[in-house]
Amino acid sequence: MNRWIRSGWRSVRARWSPSSRAPVPQSSTISVPSAARTSMHDVLPPYRAVLDPGAAMDPRVPQKRTFTAPHHIPNARPGPRSPLEGQAPRPATSPAPTGGARDAPGSAPAIRLECGAAPKPRRRRFAMTLPLIPTAVVGSHGRPGWWFAGVKAIERGEFGPADLEELLDDAADTAIRDMERAGIDIITDGEVRRLDGYVDSYYAIIKGIEPIPVRRRAGPWGYDQQTRYEAVGRIETPPGGLGIVKEFEYLRTHTTRATKATCAGPLTFGSRIHPGTTYRGVVDVAERFAEVINAELRGLVAAGARLIQIDEPARGNVSGVEMARLFNLATAGVGAKLAFHVCFGNRFGRSRFARTYEPYFPGLLEARADQFVLE
Repeated sequence: MNRWIRSGWRSVRARWSPSSRAPVPQSSTISVPSAARTSMHDVLPPYRAVLDPGAAMDPRVPQKRTFTAPHHIPNARPGPRSPLEGQAPRPATSPAPTGGARDAPGSAPAIRLECGAAPKPRRRRFAMTLPLIPTAVVGSHGRPGWWFAGVKAIERGEFGPADLEELLDDAADTAIRDMERAGIDIITDGEVRRLDGYVDSYYAIIKGIEPIPVRRRAGPWGYDQQTRYEAVGRIETPPGGLGIVKEFEYLRTHTTRATKATCAGPLTFGSRIHPGTTYRGVVDVAERFAEVINAELRGLVAAGARLIQIDEPARGNVSGVEMARLFNLATAGVGAKLAFHVCFGNRFGRSRFARTYEPYFPGLLEARADQFVLE
């Protein structure tokens, strides 16, 4: 069967012959899209390795394929409508060139359509290669028995500063080696330098607060036995900051693995400090700590930290929106990948708050975090 096809200014003679494998009768339907279109398929790129943990968790990258409308075919039967037909095209940020080899004289130039938003700008990347789905730890690591014995010796005044430094260095080395032997891709120092209640060692060097006598000491341990403080002036840190940068530098120089720096959040730092007459309330105290934390995080980035995690407990008296706002204050302008760890407190295996995230979402999603670390 012969058929003449007119394409632009010249005619082409085409010949069709039935295929021996084609069904009979054969369909003569020819689909003619009204214009060029771009289709997108959400697929995960076939990366076997990525440069940092965020790359394995980024939104799926779409494939883009551009189809150009073929030249007019006389007497062609219209095929099924494309899902994009009848919709107003959304032009790309830069228009496609016209008058190219694919544009026949007298025909409309091909239109290039772009679908989907541009990918989110990436923060700094790790210098080493990680697997597609890297393994990591939340932060803390199990303490050996001698760590607890050493802490008791410190409380009795039996350790000097050099003894304490040796104890904590040995504990950090043990945690690092444990994670390396376990094959963890992104490790921490186990947070072994943080004594009693996660932030107590920092309270000891923070200026502008004074301890409040503990009212209950006897009986089974409870959160009411933790030392609490009152703000008596503007909250300040020593010239060297909180010391988290020094902790990270030790970790970084004692492993070849990718590392994660962790820091308590504004609410965690301010949770045991009464505002006194200096601050209007607990939120004001947390906002001041957000400023302190921000300076510490910038120091971590300068020291080479590429992944930083903020730790906050999910507390019933603060909404998810407020938690996100304080997180954003503490991390503003910090050039690293940011993780937001929200927990319920776990001192001696006892949760401090109800184990549910329901009251905090979707407000918590307003936090400008690259990942959430949840229990």
